[in-house]
Amino acid sequence: MIRIITICMLIVLSLWSGNFSAQSGSSTVLKIVLHPVQTIELGGMDQNVNLTYKTKQDYSQGVSLNRENHLKVYSTGGYVVNVRTSDAKLKSVGSDVYINAGDITLTAAKGTSSGSDSFTTVPVQLSSTDTAFITSATGTTSNSYSVTYAAKGGDAFINHYSSGQNPTVYSTEVLYSILPH
Repeated sequence: MIRIITICMLIVLSLWSGNFSAQSGSSTVLKIVLHPVQTIELGGMDQNVNLTYKTKQDYSQGVSLNRENHLKVYSTGGYVVNVRTSDAKLKSVGSDVYINAGDITLTAAKGTSSGSDSFTTVPVQLSSTDTAFITSATGTTSNSYSVTYAAKGGDAFINHYSSGQNPTVYSTEVLYSILPH
């Protein structure tokens, strides 16, 4: 009996002394894994851009159309917005005549819902090759850009109207893409 009491006392004393043989702690590694996310979308309801020549002045001076907040960008880091056309020539149904995509110039400006002013842009003459249009060294959650589309003057399209068509319409698709900077 004294032996049992002595053994119990030793067990209780060892528990109070903090000399446990069990593991006293454990650890884990916490990681935050960030993947790049970039989106670009066209703003506004009407996705078509119509550069319309109606007067003598339009043909001589050219025409332009500004689309407010036309592009909306989200990027987790710096980015480059490229622009190109699906074809180097704007074509009209039933006509052998075409308009060079390079006869149209795009210019970007800060939109009304821009999160940052740190971007650069240059006017771009359209082509079927990706061309850097907007560049930013930092990411954004809410940048928007207004885009002005302008077509040549100087009577460049004076002989492009096809009789029997009213109006004669030339078209191509403008494609925007975003890449990391």
